[in-house]
Amino acid sequence: MEYRSLGKTGIKVSRLCFGTLTLSPIQKNLGVSAGVKLLNEALDSGVNFYDTAELYNNYDILAQA
Repeated sequence: MEYRSLGKTGIKVSRLCFGTLTLSPIQKNLGVSAGVKLLNEALDSGVNFYDTAELYNNYDILAQA
């Protein structure tokens, strides 16, 4: 996985961002266990940059992951 600096923060983020809208009821509506599994697979692959918003209504999945 390639990483980039996040501005001048010194934080390194994965070049790929995981958009969590797809986990939400708005799109795929994955269950909690399936969503957690998918997020953990992304993390194991080196992804540490996740896009989320309150509108997505998927914080229960993110919290458990």
